[in-house]
Amino acid sequence: MATKDFCTSLRLELSAWRDSLDEVLKSFEQVHGPEKARILGNVEDLHMVIEELTERIEQLKITCSIDGFEDIVSERVNFLQSAPNVRDVDHAMEAISAGSFGG
Repeated sequence: MATKDFCTSLRLELSAWRDSLDEVLKSFEQVHGPEKARILGNVEDLHMVIEELTERIEQLKITCSIDGFEDIVSERVNFLQSAPNVRDVDHAMEAISAGSFGG
C-alpha cells in the first residue's frame, strides 16, 4: 500500500507543478509588445515542460495501476525464489565457484 501512496503523492505533486507552470504561462500571455518577443523563447520552453509533465503524469497513472504493481511483486517473488540461499553453506558453494576466490 505504501507504493500506491507514493505514486499518488508523486502524481499529485507533478500535477501541482504543472498547474503552477500553467498559471505562469497564462501571465506571460498577458504581456504585449517588445517584451513579449523577448520572453517568447521562455514561453515555448514552458509549453514543452508542461507537456512533459502531463506525459509523466499519464505514465504514472498507467505504471502505478494495481496490475502494474502485481507485475512488480510477481517478478520480485520469482527472483527471490530463484536466488540461492547464501546463508546455507551448501547453497553458497553452489552459487559461488571455487575460482571466485583468490586469483
